[in-house]
Amino acid sequence: MGLSSSKTKQTNEPSAFAKPYISAGANALQSAYGQSQGVAQGISDTLAAQLPGLAQLAFNPSQGLTAATNYNNDVLSGKFLGAGNPYLQAQIDSTNADVTGRVQSQFSSAGRTGSGANTNALGRALALNESNLRYADYGAERQAMAQAASLAPNLDAARFNGLGAYLQAANGAVGIPMSAAGQYAGGLGSLLGQYNTQTGTTSQGLGSILGSVAGAGLAGWASGGFKGF
Repeated sequence: MGLSSSKTKQTNEPSAFAKPYISAGANALQSAYGQSQGVAQGISDTLAAQLPGLAQLAFNPSQGLTAATNYNNDVLSGKFLGAGNPYLQAQIDSTNADVTGRVQSQFSSAGRTGSGANTNALGRALALNESNLRYADYGAERQAMAQAASLAPNLDAARFNGLGAYLQAANGAVGIPMSAAGQYAGGLGSLLGQYNTQTGTTSQGLGSILGSVAGAGLAGWASGGFKGF
């Protein structure tokens, strides 16, 4: 006895009714991709051309942000506190003149101008006036410094605001053409990927055939025995 062989072929294809529609869909996808490819590449080129300017903005803070940060740092350092307040001394001098006039008027009406009591009273009044003004200036600047401290994290974070726009543009320049190609491939895959054709060949030798026959005989005997025995 010789060898026996058999060939099997399995096909999976759309029906005759569906074939023209699938073909039309594939052609439409091809046409749409051909049209969008140029648009996608144009957008990509435009974004890529803007990247150097966006990088300049992303990694170099604007003049306004730099000025705001510098001013905030000046406030935090106490630059405008005390001697740094250009109006404080003028306010002290002006109010000291009022204090002096008031004290001297009181002692003059009593005929004691120039007395020791007059000198002491005037000194205390002037010192109190100046200390009150400087204390008020200190309190106001401390509040300003506290506000500056709360703004510092936002100013630091604002230095990197442009980085997000830069990365988004960079991703668009790289990803837009790839996205168009991916959509085209996905569309074709959804139309054609489910269909396939498979072919195969199987063969059996003599020993395999005899083994199959023997197995079948034993199965028959076990189920009821062979007739005639």
